[in-house]
Amino acid sequence: MYEKNLKKISLVVLTFLAYATACVINSILPDKYFFDANRVNSMVLKDGRMAAWDGSYVIAADFFRAINVLDLTTIMEWSIVLGLIGTIVVAFFLFDSMELSLLEELFWLMSIVLLNIYTLNICKDFIQFFFYVVILLVVMFAAFPTPLRLVLICAVLIIEGLGFRSYYMLVAVFFLMLYVIVTRFNCKSFGKVMLWSVLGCVVFVIAAYVILPAQYAELATARTGVNDSREFDANANSMINNAIPGTSLGATIVNFPINVVRLLFPVEMMIRGPLYLMFFVYQLILDYLLYRSAKQLLSNRPVNRVGAMLIALYLAFVITCSFFEPDFGSWLRHEVTAFPVYQALFFSRQAQSLAATQPMRSLRGVAVQPLAI
Repeated sequence: MYEKNLKKISLVVLTFLAYATACVINSILPDKYFFDANRVNSMVLKDGRMAAWDGSYVIAADFFRAINVLDLTTIMEWSIVLGLIGTIVVAFFLFDSMELSLLEELFWLMSIVLLNIYTLNICKDFIQFFFYVVILLVVMFAAFPTPLRLVLICAVLIIEGLGFRSYYMLVAVFFLMLYVIVTRFNCKSFGKVMLWSVLGCVVFVIAAYVILPAQYAELATARTGVNDSREFDANANSMINNAIPGTSLGATIVNFPINVVRLLFPVEMMIRGPLYLMFFVYQLILDYLLYRSAKQLLSNRPVNRVGAMLIALYLAFVITCSFFEPDFGSWLRHEVTAFPVYQALFFSRQAQSLAATQPMRSLRGVAVQPLAI
């Protein structure tokens, strides 16, 4: 027991060393990594250095201005303070984790570094990170019946969609669809879950094409609308262009499963330099942990509801991003922001009880659903 506690404490120490490493990296990265942060910071300071944008940028600027009790003025200052807050939140959940393997520890520390580079700064992603923390708390709170938890998760996603990125409302739709597939369909393999998910999305796209043509057009042009203006931009060398050009129904149906595969297995990044190779390795480790979690989840019936919610949420996020993400850099940033979800999915101590489907008792006598996968 002493050795296990010592190992966990050592990982906590390494977690904060990873945070410090990210702070050093942030100090030398070019401005293109802080495009949103620079704009939001300029809006908070009202210095006119960058043009103020409407919508979610206003919400973000108002939020950071309201919490700026330390009178922070630079990106680096925000990075240090918000990174410390976010890392503490993440490290807190580490004490609910099982003993991690060397590969899992590597993935954990890589995630901490990426969080502190892409998410834990004065940007919209910081706010979205805490939306995911709220979702995680809803999932873990077993005093709520399953239908209420599903409603609350969708409500958080819709609020996030209304305030920041509208495609989170689509994540809510796909989340419910995938939850039904995982829990109600007799899928005993991850491949079958993905097959049914693709078929469900095809039905959704066709329905949108027939019933909601304006929304379909927005879906079909989301990627090209961004990338067409960046074709010769040197800072957009990781763009994701559709394999089949055009916005026809057939092109959209064929492109989205291809882009799901490209997001999960970004082989094309391997040839774009050592930095992208590290991203490729990170994604492969995540894929392995995801596959392992799904395999364990689906091997037990009835399927554990908490695990089903977590895996349905992540897959819904991947499928939605296959329609919208304009480049691999954006995909990595937004995927890392969702770290609280797969932190619970991959690392929870209760994930060792994979076959358990009955509630356990907490120290206070309240039923606690095992966070098993």
